[in-house]
Amino acid sequence: LVDRDGKLWVKYLWKTLGKDYGKALGRIDVNTKRLVQKFEYDIDEANGLVSERLRDVVMDSKGRVWIAAFGGLNRLDPSQDRMVSYRFDAADSTSLSSDFISFVFEDSKGRIWIGTFDEGLNLWDEPSNTFQHWKDNNSFSVVLTATETDDGSLWFGTERGEGLFQMDTETNELSYYNKRNGLASDVVGKIVQDQNGYLWMPSEAGITRWNPTEEEARIFSELDGFGAYSSEHVPQYGKPILASNGDIWFNNYDQLFRIQPDKLLRGDQTPPQVLIRSIKINGELFQAAEEGKLASHISQTPSLS
Repeated sequence: LVDRDGKLWVKYLWKTLGKDYGKALGRIDVNTKRLVQKFEYDIDEANGLVSERLRDVVMDSKGRVWIAAFGGLNRLDPSQDRMVSYRFDAADSTSLSSDFISFVFEDSKGRIWIGTFDEGLNLWDEPSNTFQHWKDNNSFSVVLTATETDDGSLWFGTERGEGLFQMDTETNELSYYNKRNGLASDVVGKIVQDQNGYLWMPSEAGITRWNPTEEEARIFSELDGFGAYSSEHVPQYGKPILASNGDIWFNNYDQLFRIQPDKLLRGDQTPPQVLIRSIKINGELFQAAEEGKLASHISQTPSLS
């Protein structure tokens, strides 16, 4: 992540004399290559990280930096050098629904969405500094990723059996798509939209290309030359990136590969005509009628002996 001042934000490990390794968030001046700011876990949460287990770092359109972690959520305004912490509070129905944060996402309307690993989706209300919640105990509880398509629709990837969700931004109603709709997997860990409007989603069973307009899916797998994903690594490593030239880059645990959507063969999906050149019965070549043809169609031939 590079902020408005051109500083690079990185997660890193640190160690000082007498202390074990810990995770911190640093801000680096790329010109001097020096660390100019460091944020560490603070048990008192006084201008410190809520947790060392960092998951996601995102900058919103107002320049604020959001830090998602296993332990809560931080918001940093670099201009004020002030860190704000958010955590789940059982006594407050407008707090975060969980401290196990999976991602932070800003949509085109400037709304901040926060996914969790166990309690669904949160929407931050800036004026009141509170959160609205979406959850379904059976399907929309583990929300791993989010993206927005060109038409303003919001799409969310989940883990527990229901795959891909679309949110109607006018009614906030959810529709879902999974393997029954042609997806490679019911686990959707990452989503990216290409320049043609298709959604691409890596999974342990292959890469799904989803057509939101036609609600059609095509799966690309190892048979198409793409590396396999391990199900335990998809949410962590299989993050696709859309390049400025339209190419999509994927990485899994130990591989990096590229898809050029405009150069993929469309392919004729019509089944090919089958021509049977010979038949063997018990290892012996069957001799057909004259001219090498059956006397009638095979469906009307009662016996070949």
